[in-house]
Amino acid sequence: MKVEKQVKKKIQGFGTGAGFKPGKSGNPLGRPVTERCIPEILRRIGNDPAPPSVRRFLSKQFPTRDLTNLDNREATLLRAYYDADRGKDSARDFIANRTEGKVRDRINLTTGDEKVNKPVIDFSALTPDKLYSLRETLRAIVRNRA
Repeated sequence: MKVEKQVKKKIQGFGTGAGFKPGKSGNPLGRPVTERCIPEILRRIGNDPAPPSVRRFLSKQFPTRDLTNLDNREATLLRAYYDADRGKDSARDFIANRTEGKVRDRINLTTGDEKVNKPVIDFSALTPDKLYSLRETLRAIVRNRA
């Protein structure tokens, strides 16, 4: 059997080669109720009014800002700006990533004497055939170095 067919068969059947039966759901119980999902719980908490102690703290740090209708989400973001202003790197990174977008990681590859700067591979965009080809290429590289 050709390699391409083996890869497709494995992916189609999730290792069994059988796949899902026609007309049958792969997830018969369905998605869990949204009230139990962490993002939904965090959204509800984020919409709650910020506690008075938090509003008092932030009003000292941001005296010109009206904080009467402050919710937890906005309070958290104001605290991130406060921490960034105090030199906290993680707060600065958080703000930069949310406003400017994350910086793509890059890998330095060495080919002979020259260095090549290439972007990190987005594996989610690769087809099964390309993934298999990449795996074989990496194996060959490892074998040649051993």
